[in-house]
Amino acid sequence: MSVNTRFQNILYLMAGVVTVFVFSLILNNEQVLNNSDTVFLSKPIASETVLITSAGLSTDTYIVQNAANKLRLHSLFMPQATYADLEGIASMIVVVGHSDVGYRLAGKSIDDEKERLDRLIESATVKEIPIILVYLGGKDRLTTHTRELIGVTCGCSDYIIATKKSDQEYFIDIAQAGDIPLTLINDAGEIVETLAAAFR
Repeated sequence: MSVNTRFQNILYLMAGVVTVFVFSLILNNEQVLNNSDTVFLSKPIASETVLITSAGLSTDTYIVQNAANKLRLHSLFMPQATYADLEGIASMIVVVGHSDVGYRLAGKSIDDEKERLDRLIESATVKEIPIILVYLGGKDRLTTHTRELIGVTCGCSDYIIATKKSDQEYFIDIAQAGDIPLTLINDAGEIVETLAAAFR
């Protein structure tokens, strides 16, 4: 491993740690959770082992991994997973969010990411692995590149989780067009209980 690669991995890990710390503060705020009006699934749609991966290399993936740990889900955390990593996987969570910093640290481009994601989604679909699409950002982060990545993922998704502060109509339209269950949450603090409904 080169010095540059090692340095990139360290920076990416540090960004993830900071993100998880902020998420933990949100999660421990009972007022946020008590004010939830999230609509849950009527029955589970996913099972373990779950692969947690990124679409866009944002640190939101760490938030979902932290939620999976709190639920004690048997999971594999692979932000840059490929189709070759699906062996033994029963379901997959794709956390969408374009990050220029993430691309620089990984030495990737948006085209590289779309190609990886396209092959991963195609392989998961062939293997009949349920896919959960998660978007935790707001409307300001719903950029053209992020929408492109959502476009690659949503057509084969079995469940969508997005925030109410995002473009709600955008996600509602996607869900209705594909007849996909959709849960809109107030913020990232509700991701634990929302995922619990998907797996339990």
